[in-house]
Amino acid sequence: MTAPAIRPLRREDLEKIRHLVAEAAPQLHLVRADLEANLIDDPDGADDLRPVLEISGRIAALGCAVVRPSAAGDDPGAPHPRREPVGHVKIVAVDRGHRRRGLGRRLLDALEMAMASRGARRALLDGAAPVYLQPGVPAAAAGAISFFESRGYRRTETRASLHTDLAHLDLDAPGEEMRLRAEGIEIERADPSRLRGILEAIEEEFSSAWAREAERAAAGPAAALHVAWSGDRLAGFCAAATWARNVLGPVGTAAPFERRGIGTALARRCLRDLRGAGEKDAIAAWIGPRGFYLRLAPGWREIEYAAMEKAISGS
Repeated sequence: MTAPAIRPLRREDLEKIRHLVAEAAPQLHLVRADLEANLIDDPDGADDLRPVLEISGRIAALGCAVVRPSAAGDDPGAPHPRREPVGHVKIVAVDRGHRRRGLGRRLLDALEMAMASRGARRALLDGAAPVYLQPGVPAAAAGAISFFESRGYRRTETRASLHTDLAHLDLDAPGEEMRLRAEGIEIERADPSRLRGILEAIEEEFSSAWAREAERAAAGPAAALHVAWSGDRLAGFCAAATWARNVLGPVGTAAPFERRGIGTALARRCLRDLRGAGEKDAIAAWIGPRGFYLRLAPGWREIEYAAMEKAISGS
């Protein structure tokens, strides 16, 4: 039997690959627009960086990667990041009925060759922020971890997301915002007419990556971008429904305003937006301090991910 040919993922394929992405990232609620933004419209992607294998009219395997201009550990929004091209593998997924036939290996080899041809000398399984699905390979996916290790990838870091049910959370805390208002902090949903200035403030205070995620949140159906002001200064922000419908974050508080409950108040608003949009659960992706989320709401369940890395070459 002739081996199936590799071809690029097309927009008309998005419904056909939904099951592959859902199995690889089961906690994420992804609609077509999310798949399109992540797998096709990422500006650092290309046709040869989103290969698929089709068998008998069904897409049996999917791969997607990007080559970003900054290295792992560098903040893309920092003033002077290293501009070394680095490859980021977002996903390699094979249909259950077609596993152990070398399809995943073929796609990963193709991705590594395409990344190397663009000058990347490292391939990372690390989320590919700011447009990403997961912050690494789920630690519970033993088969996926073993596959990547067999292809030369090594673990570099353990990361975590948190998952919770929204139905029974108490997200109403009017006294919280009243207290902050008395302290000179005003919290509001981002005003579309001021969005450009808000995004510039987020980029200046935090990073261009977070500003990009905030922009997507503001443009989404839930318009889930909330900001806190101290006069004309941005004190904090929280975004939700960025690259998946049920994602909370990023959330940030400017250093002079930390430990005043601003982030908690902002995050409560975003969780209410998710619940109001019909989401039954929420995932706080790629978290920082766990204590913040435990104070925000009880019952978070931790999901671990392995960030992995491999040296690649164009030879």
